[in-house]
Amino acid sequence: MIGHTLKHYRIDAPLGKGGMGEVFRAHDTKLNRSVALKVLSPELTRDVGRRQRFLREAQAAARVNHPAIGQVYDVDEEGEVTFIAMELIEGRTVRQLILERDLDCLAAVDIAIQVAEGLAKAHAAGIIHRDIKPSNIVRSNDGHVKILDFGVVKLLQPAVCADSATPEMPAIDTGCTTEPGLALGTVSHMSPEQSKGESLDFRSDLFSLGVVIYEMITWKLPFQGGNPMSIMHAILFDQPVPMRSIRPNVPPELERIVDRCLEKRADDRYPSAHSLATELRVLRRNLESGKVEHVPLVQQVRVALREIRDVPPSRMAWYSISLASLVAAIVFMVRSAQPGSLLAAGVVGLFVYRYVRNRPLQMLRLFVRRIGRIPEVRMITCKDDQLTVYVDRAGAGLYSRINETLTACNRRLFFGNAMTVAIRTDSPKDELDRALNDTGVHYVRPDVIEKS
Repeated sequence: MIGHTLKHYRIDAPLGKGGMGEVFRAHDTKLNRSVALKVLSPELTRDVGRRQRFLREAQAAARVNHPAIGQVYDVDEEGEVTFIAMELIEGRTVRQLILERDLDCLAAVDIAIQVAEGLAKAHAAGIIHRDIKPSNIVRSNDGHVKILDFGVVKLLQPAVCADSATPEMPAIDTGCTTEPGLALGTVSHMSPEQSKGESLDFRSDLFSLGVVIYEMITWKLPFQGGNPMSIMHAILFDQPVPMRSIRPNVPPELERIVDRCLEKRADDRYPSAHSLATELRVLRRNLESGKVEHVPLVQQVRVALREIRDVPPSRMAWYSISLASLVAAIVFMVRSAQPGSLLAAGVVGLFVYRYVRNRPLQMLRLFVRRIGRIPEVRMITCKDDQLTVYVDRAGAGLYSRINETLTACNRRLFFGNAMTVAIRTDSPKDELDRALNDTGVHYVRPDVIEKS
């Protein structure tokens, strides 16, 4: 279809294919703008149900106006071809970001917040997306997130959702129905009730968003299987592998939020997308400010045991031999009870004590060494376990890297208070001068000294 024209839309290039049709880059000759044109092939238009769902996609999306939802410009037909003209978004899908490993924790949280806010707007209009997945979420080049493809959207009827309607999730009379027992959507991101073909409410989208967040953080799906039936079985009966067992630096609060989204019973999930977005915003604020949450000792032990299990066998053999040799040497020296052996044991004990005692300083130096390599970092100061990092500009990746480095250093402390960090941007010159003249300066970029 490249080069052809549908009404006043000239098709320029293919963009991709989906379950409901093919998407092209096109040019609106009337308004002189680029658009995304989603076309249902003539073969599929003969299926009345599929064609109606395709048209319902445009009607549903057109009802909602929100920055996080792709805008629908037009829906029309020419001959046997039905098409939708939509906003063209220059950027990458979350699926591409996951495959390219181009998402850190803070960036994933930011995407989740924008998706939750967009879903809250759609849910308020009585619309369930039913197919929230990474390929239906696009992050534009300027960082804005858009939800695409309402192709399997379900507009609730009062008879369908009378039992589950709440003040936050009202039942909407739309006149549109979905066949009973028909499971629409992508298997790996379906909610349990969606997998069983049951009637849905808005909390089904929250389960799917929980799957997306889990995948953005761990690069793995929480429910896996060799075929669609085994994946559905996992969704219905299995518990996902804890996120922190895959990536130990995941904030405990983020794991709690995702676990609640992935509850099997809809009543155990968040009551609305708005409440989910609220908790995610609090989490983002804590991550940006460098707030370190207390991790229970039991959880720290579990993480340590998981790390031990992940040590390669060859390295574990060396660790075991070294530990056995140390124990044997200590036992031998104690049994010998010779002054020389006791003196040697005392020297070894002194070195061990100094190593443990100086651990906080070692972790501070490690943090400074790693963060000081970042080009945007201007200066690092520390006073009473409070680190301050002065940067040229703040970005999601920079915030995440600083906080993840801090978390890694704090986890390696043997005792004492955990370090905290504050990230400062656009600091005035007099503030930088005061910091330079104060005690506790651990790193200064050369050009900062030249300008002071």
